[in-house]
Amino acid sequence: MRRLIALLPAMLLSLLLMAQQDKTKATGPAPSTDSTKPAAVKKPGITEKVKSSKKAEGLFTLYQDTATGSVQLYVKKGQLDKEYIYQSFSINGPTSLFLNQSMHRMTFVFKIQKFFDRLEVSQVNTDFYYDKDNPISRTKGVDVPDAVILSEKITAEDGLAMSPRRITVSTAGVAKMISQLGDDKVRFKLALSLHAANDTKRDQIMPINETNNLKALIDALNHFYRETKNEITLEYILFNNFNDSNKDADELIKFYRQVPADLVNIIEYNPIDFARFEKPSEERTAQFINYLGKNKVNARLRRSRGKDIDAACGQLANKN
Repeated sequence: MRRLIALLPAMLLSLLLMAQQDKTKATGPAPSTDSTKPAAVKKPGITEKVKSSKKAEGLFTLYQDTATGSVQLYVKKGQLDKEYIYQSFSINGPTSLFLNQSMHRMTFVFKIQKFFDRLEVSQVNTDFYYDKDNPISRTKGVDVPDAVILSEKITAEDGLAMSPRRITVSTAGVAKMISQLGDDKVRFKLALSLHAANDTKRDQIMPINETNNLKALIDALNHFYRETKNEITLEYILFNNFNDSNKDADELIKFYRQVPADLVNIIEYNPIDFARFEKPSEERTAQFINYLGKNKVNARLRRSRGKDIDAACGQLANKN
């Protein structure tokens, strides 16, 4: 019995050693530690990123991947933190939605800024107008059209410093706002989209005429000129068998003589698929302009470009 008790510690020690050996076999030897760091992955540069892309240069540089169609915009450092003007295309001439509705343009000011490692494109708030010399505009918001705000930015010394005499703002004819432009003493020229010189026809293609008829426009244009002495142009798109007759020309002459307009721009109509109007013949267009000239109306034809590829003014908005 004493011998059995003496052997127990030795047996327990043997069992422990055997268990440790089994554990070592199961887990295997400890892996060796490699102190060498993996090589850093080199980030692809611009040349590598755009090697299969189509390049389009303009104000900004665009690269379009020829396989996926994805587009990448590259901005130079000197273009950061500056304001830019965006304006969408507009349709030239009346459509099934009516002329004045189709002439609305989306215009806004945006800027590109860098935040940490990202670029952010943000729209600038132009819903207010501030004139440091006008105490009223310092105390309340003034309802001023975007075109006025943008023209002020363009002509400002710290902007593009462009001469205001080189800027023409076009309007469908909101008489109240034309008068307001005169009261504001704006410095740019004004162009009225007339397109018909009698209320009945103008109502058909420009429903805005129902609340801003020709008499109201005549009064507003005269007020604008008295206050600013700025040039006024009348825009007139010719439509076949609608506003291109001698009678239509007589009505245009009558309107022209009641306002201080410098010029009548006769505009070629660019046909689009879903409109019922057509362009008059070259002969009829020439006769219309000559008739105006004989009656001492300063008129000229504004030629359209890009018609051969459906890229003239207004036609791009009609394509998918």
